[in-house]
Amino acid sequence: MKLQQLSDISRKEESQYMKMLGPKDSVCAVNVAFSALAIRIGFDDSLLISRALACLTKAQEAAAGEIGADDASTNSDNDAEDSADADSGAVTSAAASSKMLIIANVNIPIVVVDLINDLGRRQLPLLQLRIRKFAVGVKMVEDYIDADVLLAMSAVYYNEKLTVWEPMLEPWGCVVLFNKEPNTTKDEVLRINDTRTTISVTAEQRLDLNLTVELVQLLMENMVC
Repeated sequence: MKLQQLSDISRKEESQYMKMLGPKDSVCAVNVAFSALAIRIGFDDSLLISRALACLTKAQEAAAGEIGADDASTNSDNDAEDSADADSGAVTSAAASSKMLIIANVNIPIVVVDLINDLGRRQLPLLQLRIRKFAVGVKMVEDYIDADVLLAMSAVYYNEKLTVWEPMLEPWGCVVLFNKEPNTTKDEVLRINDTRTTISVTAEQRLDLNLTVELVQLLMENMVC
Protein backbone atom coordinates (compact mmCIF):
# COMPACT_ATOMS: atom_id res chain seq x y z
CA MET A 1 0.00 0.00 0.00
CA LYS A 2 1.31 3.45 -0.92
CA LEU A 3 2.26 5.83 1.87
CA GLN A 4 -0.19 8.46 0.61
CA GLN A 5 -3.05 5.93 0.71
CA LEU A 6 -2.04 4.86 4.21
CA SER A 7 -1.99 8.48 5.33
CA ASP A 8 -5.44 9.11 3.84
CA ILE A 9 -7.18 6.11 5.38
CA SER A 10 -5.55 6.71 8.77
CA ARG A 11 -7.44 9.96 9.23
CA LYS A 12 -10.82 9.66 10.85
CA GLU A 13 -13.76 11.07 8.95
CA GLU A 14 -14.69 14.56 10.03
CA SER A 15 -18.24 13.36 10.59
CA GLN A 16 -17.02 11.19 13.46
CA TYR A 17 -15.63 14.26 15.17
CA MET A 18 -18.73 16.29 14.38
CA LYS A 19 -20.78 13.78 16.38
CA MET A 20 -18.81 14.82 19.48
CA LEU A 21 -19.98 18.43 19.14
CA GLY A 22 -23.12 20.03 20.49
CA PRO A 23 -25.19 22.95 19.19
CA LYS A 24 -23.05 25.48 21.11
CA ASP A 25 -19.70 24.01 20.08
CA SER A 26 -17.52 25.44 17.33
CA VAL A 27 -15.14 24.33 14.57
CA CYS A 28 -11.81 25.95 13.66
CA ALA A 29 -10.25 24.90 10.34
CA VAL A 30 -6.71 25.91 9.35
CA ASN A 31 -5.15 25.07 5.98
CA VAL A 32 -1.54 25.96 5.19
CA ALA A 33 0.00 25.33 1.77
CA PHE A 34 3.26 26.47 0.19
CA SER A 35 4.66 25.63 -3.22
CA ALA A 36 8.15 25.41 -1.67
CA LEU A 37 9.96 26.30 1.54
CA ALA A 38 13.69 26.97 1.97
CA ILE A 39 15.29 27.28 5.42
CA ARG A 40 18.88 28.35 6.02
CA ILE A 41 20.37 27.78 9.48
CA GLY A 42 23.81 29.06 10.42
CA PHE A 43 25.79 29.05 13.65
CA ASP A 44 25.28 32.80 14.02
CA ASP A 45 21.54 32.21 13.69
CA SER A 46 21.61 29.56 16.42
CA LEU A 47 23.54 31.90 18.74
CA LEU A 48 21.03 34.68 18.10
CA ILE A 49 18.11 32.35 18.83
CA SER A 50 19.78 31.10 22.03
CA ARG A 51 20.30 34.64 23.27
CA ALA A 52 16.71 35.57 22.45
CA LEU A 53 15.41 32.53 24.35
CA ALA A 54 17.64 33.38 27.33
CA CYS A 55 16.29 36.94 27.40
CA LEU A 56 12.73 35.64 27.14
CA THR A 57 13.32 33.24 30.03
CA LYS A 58 14.67 36.04 32.22
CA ALA A 59 11.69 38.23 31.35
CA GLN A 60 9.26 35.42 32.25
CA GLU A 61 11.02 34.86 35.58
CA ALA A 62 10.87 38.56 36.38
CA ALA A 63 7.18 38.69 35.48
CA ALA A 64 6.48 35.63 37.61
CA GLY A 65 8.18 37.33 40.58
CA GLU A 66 6.04 40.45 40.16
CA ILE A 67 2.89 38.35 39.91
CA GLY A 68 3.83 36.50 43.11
CA ALA A 69 4.27 39.79 44.95
CA ASP A 70 0.92 41.04 43.71
CA ASP A 71 -0.78 37.80 44.77
CA ALA A 72 0.62 38.12 48.29
CA SER A 73 -0.76 41.65 48.64
CA THR A 74 -4.22 40.74 47.35
CA ASN A 75 -4.84 37.55 49.34
CA SER A 76 -6.64 39.56 52.02
CA ASP A 77 -9.23 40.69 49.48
CA ASN A 78 -10.09 37.19 48.25
CA ASP A 79 -12.68 36.52 50.96
CA ALA A 80 -14.75 39.51 49.91
CA GLU A 81 -14.78 38.28 46.33
CA ASP A 82 -15.82 34.68 47.10
CA SER A 83 -19.54 35.47 46.97
CA ALA A 84 -19.21 37.14 43.56
CA ASP A 85 -17.16 34.21 42.27
CA ALA A 86 -19.83 31.80 43.46
CA ASP A 87 -22.51 33.69 41.55
CA SER A 88 -20.47 33.67 38.35
CA GLY A 89 -19.42 30.03 38.76
CA ALA A 90 -22.44 28.71 36.90
CA VAL A 91 -21.80 31.00 33.93
CA THR A 92 -18.09 30.08 33.86
CA SER A 93 -18.78 26.35 34.01
CA ALA A 94 -21.31 26.65 31.21
CA ALA A 95 -18.81 28.50 29.05
CA ALA A 96 -16.06 26.01 29.88
CA SER A 97 -18.28 23.10 28.86
CA SER A 98 -18.31 24.26 25.23
CA LYS A 99 -15.94 22.40 22.93
CA MET A 100 -13.98 23.40 19.84
CA LEU A 101 -13.01 21.03 17.05
CA ILE A 102 -9.68 22.04 15.49
CA ILE A 103 -8.88 20.76 11.99
CA ALA A 104 -5.45 21.69 10.64
CA ASN A 105 -3.76 20.65 7.39
CA VAL A 106 -0.27 21.56 6.19
CA ASN A 107 0.94 20.65 2.71
CA ILE A 108 4.39 21.61 1.39
CA PRO A 109 5.62 19.62 -1.61
CA ILE A 110 9.25 20.81 -1.43
CA VAL A 111 11.24 21.73 1.69
CA VAL A 112 14.99 22.35 1.69
CA VAL A 113 16.88 22.88 4.96
CA ASP A 114 20.51 24.01 4.72
CA LEU A 115 22.92 23.93 7.65
CA ILE A 116 25.83 26.32 7.07
CA ASN A 117 29.01 27.11 8.95
CA ASP A 118 29.00 30.91 8.91
CA LEU A 119 31.47 31.54 11.71
CA GLY A 120 33.95 34.25 10.87
CA ARG A 121 33.96 35.13 7.20
CA ARG A 122 33.24 31.62 5.96
CA GLN A 123 30.02 30.51 4.32
CA LEU A 124 30.68 26.78 4.20
CA PRO A 125 27.73 24.45 3.51
CA LEU A 126 27.57 21.44 5.84
CA LEU A 127 24.34 19.48 5.50
CA GLN A 128 21.24 19.71 3.34
CA LEU A 129 17.92 18.02 4.10
CA ARG A 130 15.68 17.64 1.06
CA ILE A 131 12.01 16.88 1.73
CA ARG A 132 10.07 16.01 -1.42
CA LYS A 133 6.76 15.62 0.39
CA PHE A 134 5.60 17.08 3.68
CA ALA A 135 1.95 16.76 4.68
CA VAL A 136 0.44 17.04 8.15
CA GLY A 137 -3.17 16.49 9.17
CA VAL A 138 -4.47 17.12 12.69
CA LYS A 139 -7.93 16.78 14.20
CA MET A 140 -8.35 17.67 17.87
CA VAL A 141 -11.27 18.06 20.25
CA GLU A 142 -10.93 17.94 24.04
CA ASP A 143 -8.76 14.91 24.92
CA TYR A 144 -9.06 13.39 21.44
CA ILE A 145 -6.17 14.02 19.03
CA ASP A 146 -5.67 12.29 15.69
CA ALA A 147 -2.68 13.34 13.58
CA ASP A 148 -0.59 11.97 10.74
CA VAL A 149 2.61 13.15 9.06
CA LEU A 150 3.70 12.07 5.59
CA LEU A 151 7.40 12.52 4.78
CA ALA A 152 9.56 11.72 1.75
CA MET A 153 13.10 12.94 2.24
CA SER A 154 16.81 12.56 1.62
CA ALA A 155 19.95 14.24 2.95
CA VAL A 156 23.41 15.09 1.63
CA TYR A 157 26.58 16.50 3.16
CA TYR A 158 29.26 18.68 1.62
CA ASN A 159 32.68 17.11 1.11
CA GLU A 160 34.99 20.11 1.30
CA LYS A 161 38.02 18.18 0.07
CA LEU A 162 36.31 17.09 -3.15
CA THR A 163 33.97 20.13 -3.28
CA VAL A 164 30.96 17.92 -4.01
CA TRP A 165 27.71 16.93 -2.28
CA GLU A 166 27.66 13.30 -1.18
CA PRO A 167 24.63 11.28 -0.03
CA MET A 168 24.08 10.86 3.70
CA LEU A 169 20.47 9.66 3.79
CA GLU A 170 19.19 7.82 0.73
CA PRO A 171 15.67 8.73 -0.48
CA TRP A 172 13.24 7.42 2.12
CA GLY A 173 9.61 7.96 3.06
CA CYS A 174 7.44 7.22 6.05
CA VAL A 175 4.07 7.89 7.65
CA VAL A 176 3.87 8.81 11.33
CA LEU A 177 0.48 8.25 12.98
CA PHE A 178 -0.36 9.82 16.35
CA ASN A 179 -3.52 9.10 18.33
CA LYS A 180 -4.46 10.28 21.80
CA GLU A 181 -7.78 9.50 23.46
CA PRO A 182 -9.20 8.64 26.89
CA ASN A 183 -9.01 5.00 27.88
CA THR A 184 -12.45 3.36 27.84
CA THR A 185 -11.54 -0.23 28.81
CA LYS A 186 -10.20 -1.78 31.97
CA ASP A 187 -6.44 -2.19 31.89
CA GLU A 188 -3.79 -3.35 34.33
CA VAL A 189 -1.89 -0.09 33.89
CA LEU A 190 -4.43 2.51 32.77
CA ARG A 191 -7.62 3.40 34.58
CA ILE A 192 -10.86 4.51 33.00
CA ASN A 193 -10.54 8.03 31.49
CA ASP A 194 -6.74 7.91 31.64
CA THR A 195 -5.08 9.10 28.44
CA ARG A 196 -3.94 6.48 25.95
CA THR A 197 -1.35 7.59 23.39
CA THR A 198 -0.35 5.59 20.31
CA ILE A 199 2.48 6.46 17.91
CA SER A 200 3.34 4.35 14.87
CA VAL A 201 5.88 4.79 12.08
CA THR A 202 5.40 2.95 8.77
CA ALA A 203 7.85 2.90 5.85
CA GLU A 204 7.78 1.10 2.52
CA GLN A 205 11.54 0.85 2.11
CA ARG A 206 14.68 0.33 4.13
CA LEU A 207 16.38 3.29 5.79
CA ASP A 208 19.89 3.61 4.32
CA LEU A 209 22.30 5.93 6.11
CA ASN A 210 25.80 6.42 4.70
CA LEU A 211 28.46 6.98 7.37
CA THR A 212 31.81 7.84 5.83
CA VAL A 213 35.09 9.06 7.27
CA GLU A 214 34.52 12.48 5.71
CA LEU A 215 31.05 12.73 7.27
CA VAL A 216 32.34 11.81 10.73
CA GLN A 217 35.12 14.38 10.42
CA LEU A 218 32.61 16.99 9.32
CA LEU A 219 30.42 16.33 12.34
CA MET A 220 33.35 16.34 14.77
CA GLU A 221 34.83 19.57 13.40
CA ASN A 222 31.64 21.59 13.07
CA MET A 223 29.01 20.09 15.37
CA VAL A 224 30.92 19.17 18.51
CA CYS A 225 31.95 22.37 20.20
